[in-house]
Amino acid sequence: DSVLQAMLTFTQSIVAGDSWGTLVVPIVEHHPETIIFFTLVLLSVQLMIINLILAIILDKANESRQQTERELLQVKETEHGKAKQDFIKICQSMDEDESGQLSFKEIEDGFEEQEAFS
Repeated sequence: DSVLQAMLTFTQSIVAGDSWGTLVVPIVEHHPETIIFFTLVLLSVQLMIINLILAIILDKANESRQQTERELLQVKETEHGKAKQDFIKICQSMDEDESGQLSFKEIEDGFEEQEAFS
C-alpha cells in the first residue's frame, strides 16, 4: 500500500506539478543527491510532452499537405480534361471532309486558320 501511495505521490509531483514544493523540496533538503533524480525525471516528462505536442502538430501539417496535394491533382485533372475537349473541338473544326481523320493538308490549313495556333 505504501508503494502505491508513493507512486501516486510521485506522479502527482512530477507530471501534474501538484504540491511540488511541499513534497520534493523537503526530500531534496534532507537528501541533496535526489535533486539529480527529480531533475532528470522532470526533464524527461517535459521532453515527452513536447514530443507529443510536436507529433500532433506534424500530423496536422501532414494531413493539410495531403489535402492540398489532392486538391491540386483534382485541379490538374479538370484542366487536362478541358484541354482535351478543346483539342477535340479544334480537330473537329479542322476536319473539313468530316472523315474523322485529319489529312496533312487539313492540319496545315487549320494551323493557319485556327485562333488556337496563333
